[in-house]
Amino acid sequence: MRRTLRTIVLLSGVFALALSACKGSTKGADKPPVTGRGKSTAAKPEDRTRCDVKGKRIVKLDINQDKQPDVWKLYKTRVEGGAKVDVLTCKERDLNFDGRKDIWYYYDDDGNLRMEEMDLDFDGRIDLVTIRRGGKVIRQELDTNYNARSTSGDTSRKRC
Repeated sequence: MRRTLRTIVLLSGVFALALSACKGSTKGADKPPVTGRGKSTAAKPEDRTRCDVKGKRIVKLDINQDKQPDVWKLYKTRVEGGAKVDVLTCKERDLNFDGRKDIWYYYDDDGNLRMEEMDLDFDGRIDLVTIRRGGKVIRQELDTNYNARSTSGDTSRKRC
């Protein structure tokens, strides 16, 4: 129960922070929305294939010890200097332990976090997308009513 309460408090803080960052701003409202997993109408589409399981090693973690995975880490094997190394490409998390993934972290081949997608209200749709370059946030897209007018996606961005 405490863990669930902490998760809710944490997500409320993230949501409030995201809202305050976007509050009153219409900058970027004319940008085209991201329209679905692996597809984007934006000028530079992000690589969502990093979370595809095909050809990747998956490590599952059970955080709350309910015998159900809560964290999934996806690794791609590549050869570096003649040795095989596993590279983290994606991490997915189920924050409220309902069996559905709520956050997706996308990493580049150097292990840098490039993008995060979050379902802040646990309805199966992405509410917040954060794009990073060089460790810094360069863009956040928040869409809580799915009208495709904010800087993020539309109702087709449903995740299950």
